[in-house]
Amino acid sequence: MEKSSKKNYQDILRTPFVLLFYIVGSIIVGNSLWILVMSKNGQPLTIILGFGLLFVGFVFATFRR
Repeated sequence: MEKSSKKNYQDILRTPFVLLFYIVGSIIVGNSLWILVMSKNGQPLTIILGFGLLFVGFVFATFRR
């Protein structure tokens, strides 16, 4: 009983963090793509970081289930 309620609490606690990962990651990717479009040389490191964040968020969401 106590264990299941703790799991539910963890689910509620975990969801906003995963959502935050996706939001931050997509904002970084969006900004990077905008920079890439505006200045032709762009910033590949920022794009890699952004996709890395999205991937980490996805893996975190999948394996914490």
